[in-house]
Amino acid sequence: SYPVAELFIAIFVLTAGLPESLLKLVLPAIGLLAVALVVRMVIPRLRLMTPRAWRAACSLLPALLLVSILTWAGSVNAANGAWFPSSPTVGMAAGQTTLAYCSPGGNPLAMDLDAPAVPAARPAPIVFFIHGGEGLQGNRQLDGTDGVYLARLRDALVSRGFVVGSIDYSLVPFGKLVNEVEQSKCAVRFLRAHASELGIDSQRIGVYGFSMGGYLSAMLGTVGPQAGFDVGQYLDQSSRVQAVVDMSGPTDLSNWSGSPSWVQDIGRALGGGGNSSLARMKTISPLTYVAPGDPPFLIMHGTDDWFIAPHHSQDLAQRLQAAGVPATLVMVQHNGHGLAAPTAGQTEQPNPDTLVQMISDFFVRTLAP
Repeated sequence: SYPVAELFIAIFVLTAGLPESLLKLVLPAIGLLAVALVVRMVIPRLRLMTPRAWRAACSLLPALLLVSILTWAGSVNAANGAWFPSSPTVGMAAGQTTLAYCSPGGNPLAMDLDAPAVPAARPAPIVFFIHGGEGLQGNRQLDGTDGVYLARLRDALVSRGFVVGSIDYSLVPFGKLVNEVEQSKCAVRFLRAHASELGIDSQRIGVYGFSMGGYLSAMLGTVGPQAGFDVGQYLDQSSRVQAVVDMSGPTDLSNWSGSPSWVQDIGRALGGGGNSSLARMKTISPLTYVAPGDPPFLIMHGTDDWFIAPHHSQDLAQRLQAAGVPATLVMVQHNGHGLAAPTAGQTEQPNPDTLVQMISDFFVRTLAP
């Protein structure tokens, strides 16, 4: 099975830069290939089939491919129509509201917004969450082990007068890392463009994220318009944020020391394909863009993180501080990759509840009126 795994890693790397129109044809074929290979390996009886019988079975694949393409394309269009309102009106009520914040390539992206039950007398500060998942998986929903603590953080901030958001963004292979940065910046511009309708303060916008979301949050805090990531809608608005919380995010995509080799392969593929140079990876790294005037940062990282090595957060904090940017680094002892990811047999210090309180206090200190 090891060569099969290598085959699909190679396919991932090669397809990372394909346009969406081609991916809609390629992905069903990859899925069918995966099914065929698994069936071939797992069911012993197929090993006894004659070559003629096997060829007959394979002859059905083109028909199945056509059916899967039609079904897949139809389901995507149906989902877009069902999940997002057709009206361009933007507004928000108490509780949770879901809006389409930007539509790159005509594909709407969702943002959840949670507002206090009793609206504040003045425009409210807003922070929004960016999920992790290596750019390959995940969504705006607060699920998984960390979801309990992220929901607790959301509720704490709402109780303190904040509007709290959470966004989806295009995942590989439908987008590359650059697209994820562009969409995150578009989310900020959307909030600023619709601040009056949403009842938020356009000058008090914060962002927080974990892992890949931490990376995207750090990019929002460091990358200015001159870098070329501000594309798409609401270009008359700034994508600058006023506070950043980066939890275990990679900050130098040219240096993956301390991480498994396959993590570097994923990072290179996300960056634009198998031949991405170190110079190219630096152009999409937060560490490259740190400058005086960047917003305050709270950076958290587990000392035992096996996935994203701690040096990413340590290097970012050091560079921010050298530039005169307020930056607090919290190294979580006996913690792996996640708010609630203790090293086996150990207890995290600070514990997740304390970390949630620290994040809440940071946003109140930096954004509250």
